[in-house]
Amino acid sequence: MTALEITKALKADSRNALLWINEDRKKAAFHSGTVSYAVTVDFNAAMIAKGDPAFGIVDATDGTTYAAI
Repeated sequence: MTALEITKALKADSRNALLWINEDRKKAAFHSGTVSYAVTVDFNAAMIAKGDPAFGIVDATDGTTYAAI
């Protein structure tokens, strides 16, 4: 997924979608409420997407989890 696709998906499903980023391990994943699993996404794309002011941190365990607020 590109940064734009991640941003659009998070905003489209603001009740269920999550973006997880672990900067230490340079790993990122996206989870939507429509599926029961997370999809690995490009780390750099996730880093760009997290900069959108519509996203907030919902958890900081083993990385940072973002959601549209």
